[in-house]
Amino acid sequence: MKLLISSLNESKNLLTGFDTDTQEIFWELPRPFGDVTVLPFTPCGISYVRGHLVAAGFSHLWCWGKDSWDTSLGHHKAMAHSVGSVGDRLVVVDSGKSCLQVRKWGGDFEGTMPALDAIELHHQQVHDAYHLNDFCETPHGLLASCFTAKPKRDDSPWRNRQERMSGLILSMDEDSRVVYCGLDCPHSLTYLEAEPGEAGVLLVLANDHLVQLTWDEHVQHYQAMASQHVSATHFVRGMVANRNEILMGGSVTRKDSESLAAMQNEATLGPVIYRIRLGEVEGDAASSQVEEMLLWEGPGEIYDLLPWDDEIMWEASRALEQAGHISSPSFTEMESRL
Repeated sequence: MKLLISSLNESKNLLTGFDTDTQEIFWELPRPFGDVTVLPFTPCGISYVRGHLVAAGFSHLWCWGKDSWDTSLGHHKAMAHSVGSVGDRLVVVDSGKSCLQVRKWGGDFEGTMPALDAIELHHQQVHDAYHLNDFCETPHGLLASCFTAKPKRDDSPWRNRQERMSGLILSMDEDSRVVYCGLDCPHSLTYLEAEPGEAGVLLVLANDHLVQLTWDEHVQHYQAMASQHVSATHFVRGMVANRNEILMGGSVTRKDSESLAAMQNEATLGPVIYRIRLGEVEGDAASSQVEEMLLWEGPGEIYDLLPWDDEIMWEASRALEQAGHISSPSFTEMESRL
């Protein structure tokens, strides 16, 4: 499978096209060296919407394709993460304000969906109070993930905190409530539709584990179905899944420094893609069953994955080249592939 990968902070690339069959990078948007304030954009979440590539990062939203545009998400420190569409509207996770921003195509602001009144969030007082980070549509409503039910009382970064196993899956519908709890830094919600005679599965990445949840109609709540340890060296975030395989991003910069120092002689240090055959996820399977593919050596923090789309990425590449963000050879290569 070919993937489009977004990465941030000190990563070599901002966007990367990676072929999991050949384990090679075939397209890239390198991160410019120097002052991060002059970066063309800082992608966290990425999505395909209306045949365009849309990316969210910090306080901005970008769209590339035939109808390219970009917009600010507000004067506050938005800290935008995941982005996608619900119906004909764009939805952006605003971690800074612990809410989902709803926007029209073109970026105009329409409203917000606050995260869970039921646990009395004080998200207006503290920036990034709960680290709301992702959302997905399911037959049981619009869901979102956050790191804890206990809000931060100051602006200390999440990576310096020890809020473990208190992450939540939230219903963002009118009856906003907790539908699963007890996860370690949940991220990257992905819903697999039910096959005939089977239940649908909600996949969640939780620090270094892949967790499978299934809906319980009797209690109107998710229940744990299976959990698999994925990595001892990387924080796992960003997922593409189907009924045959699950592909996940691994970021070495999100693991604690003491653990890394102890494993440097035996671990791959660099961003990786993990692959699990879905039929192999049974209980807490050994990590040796997880295939690991190195993207590059050195720093790399992956945020999101998408299946590569030739048609959309051809238009996006042309828009990025016209904006001066990628070199002509990258666009020429895209042209020759199509």
